[in-house]
Amino acid sequence: MREMTLDRHENLKRMAMSDEELLDYLKKKYGEQPTTEKVLVLYGSETGNAEYVAGTVASDLKRRGIKGKALAMDDYNFDDLPDETRIIFIAATCGQGEYPANMKRFWESSNNELPSDHLSNLEFSVFGMGDTRA
Repeated sequence: MREMTLDRHENLKRMAMSDEELLDYLKKKYGEQPTTEKVLVLYGSETGNAEYVAGTVASDLKRRGIKGKALAMDDYNFDDLPDETRIIFIAATCGQGEYPANMKRFWESSNNELPSDHLSNLEFSVFGMGDTRA
């Protein structure tokens, strides 16, 4: 039963992928390197400001010929970080400097003890925002 459930989950996951995502997924599964440059944009946003900026950054990357994808941090599986090569993290504080609800699980996972080489292949950038517009 468990095997059948895992197979079904895998099939549904593949069906939800765009053609480009599926191609990269299959290349990775069979040990090949993806052929296109890609940047993942992860955001934490309570009011939508960081989400808007992340979407704008991902769109600009695509316009420049770089595959860009924006996701809320909690929508991304933290254990997949070592598979990424470039990530832009965008987060906006809320309230009295608290982190947004859609990045709490990601933040908690990042505080776990990790091997020293866990992110050795990752190039990243961090952009922090306040929670109000000027």
